[in-house]
Amino acid sequence: MIVGQERAVAQFTAAWGGRKIHHAWLLAGPHGVGKATFARAAARRILADAAGPPVELPELDTPSEHPIVKLVDAGSHPDMRWLERLANEKGNLNRNIKVDQIRELA
Repeated sequence: MIVGQERAVAQFTAAWGGRKIHHAWLLAGPHGVGKATFARAAARRILADAAGPPVELPELDTPSEHPIVKLVDAGSHPDMRWLERLANEKGNLNRNIKVDQIRELA
């Protein structure tokens, strides 16, 4: 469970369970509320379910021993890329992910 995000998890779980999921989800909020945790959990669940057999756990939970979860957690799943803001010349994180980072994905 992602603490404090029960509503977001329930909405996403219902959409995924009914296979009526939107093509994109906007995760917004202050630092530390669980946006990245939610995104990673949702990605693990979707990729694990897609590889089969479907995960029989509630909400966004996935078994840690599932081969797809291991690939995602290792950063080596071929269908997932995790982008993060890079440090600038002053050593601080950039405000946004840069366009060049997106271009490098191709």
